Amino acid sequence: MIVSLAAVAFLVAGCAVQLRSAPAPVAGCDDALVSGRLVTSAQSGLALVDSTGHVTEVLWPFGYTARRGVSGIELVDDKGATVAREGDLIEMGGGLGANDVWGACPGTVTVVPAQG
Repeated sequence: MIVSLAAVAFLVAGCAVQLRSAPAPVAGCDDALVSGRLVTSAQSGLALVDSTGHVTEVLWPFGYTARRGVSGIELVDDKGATVAREGDLIEMGGGLGANDVWGACPGTVTVVPAQG
């Protein structure tokens, strides 16, 4: 049983997940701020849900990817570092664009520490 679970964890960890990201680097970026819980999305790969249940789809910065980790989907920046995980409460800079999709700014995704 333990060997089977380890094999499943190995197969799941590191698998790429489709993430909607910008096709090229951007020269400038909006300076609004959004926060929400990171959730999976059929449209963006990862999106944000706020306290009312409203889902905001995201266009992630160029070079950002997502992968399936042992504890869920991980958001990975353009340098290969995990910056957030599915279920994390995050904040990020950017702005709302066409079709109510949030255009995230590179380097602005931060996990909000748990209160208490």
